[in-house]
Amino acid sequence: MDIHQELNKGIRQVQSLITANRYQEAYNCVNKLLLNFPDNGKIYKLKSKIEKIVYEHNLIAVNKEIKDLNPLWKEKRYEELVKRLTNITQYVPGYTKAEKDLYKAQKLYRNQIVQQQKDTLANYIRTIEKAINDSEFEKAISLSLEVLRKIPQHEKCGILLAKSKNQLIDKTIRENEVLLKSDKFEEIEKFLNELLKICPESIRVNNLLNKVSNREKITVEYAKKDFVYSAYEQILILYQKGKYDKTIDALRELLEIECDNLKALELLKKAEKKFSSQLDREVKSKIKNLQKKFKDEKKKYPKEFISL
Repeated sequence: MDIHQELNKGIRQVQSLITANRYQEAYNCVNKLLLNFPDNGKIYKLKSKIEKIVYEHNLIAVNKEIKDLNPLWKEKRYEELVKRLTNITQYVPGYTKAEKDLYKAQKLYRNQIVQQQKDTLANYIRTIEKAINDSEFEKAISLSLEVLRKIPQHEKCGILLAKSKNQLIDKTIRENEVLLKSDKFEEIEKFLNELLKICPESIRVNNLLNKVSNREKITVEYAKKDFVYSAYEQILILYQKGKYDKTIDALRELLEIECDNLKALELLKKAEKKFSSQLDREVKSKIKNLQKKFKDEKKKYPKEFISL
């Protein structure tokens, strides 16, 4: 088969497929022919003919589809309209009506999303405000944080978050008044530090922490003074009983707690002096006793002792 016969056979095949309404097959066949006969005008005419037939066929189908979309417009189902119109415009490129409808649907869909977001946000705000009014502060905080994760700069939500945190702190403080008035300083500080985790910038909690710290210092100071006074009184009894060694030990321990206690320092000097005198007397007494014993022994056994 020569080249002209091959060309004619291909053209007849395309025409036959067109007659049979098998446009896709005809189009594929035309494209194959163009690979071998790229400059053949007849083939290009067949290609244009197929494209025109298909476009007109699709145009009819598209117009019918556009008409079928009317209920979606009334129901404001813009998301579905965008999807279907996007699909439609692929089959009729440049068809003004389809493209205008697609643009309109896209615009309405964007507006719809924005409005839905506004409505959702308004519902969130109402729910947060209700939670605060119902004293459900943990819920209000959780919802506020959820909104602020999506819209970090939302001013009203930020105000509601601060309000719910402060009211939760006020409520928790009221519920723990007994603890806060007690001397359980370690428990109080732990409790207040937990509150700071909720709201680190809380002025009230920070003020309470400072007050507790000051109260703890005063309490410890008073307890120390009471202990020192009581201990000094007991040491004084030891001194008065002449137990100077124990007095000295006790005073040194006391001065480790309060090194500038003048009474203790003065008593320590007296006790050391008394203890020193006491030791001297004891030593002299022992020497005297030894001497007496020696004399007594000498009288009993004079021959056993040598005198120079």
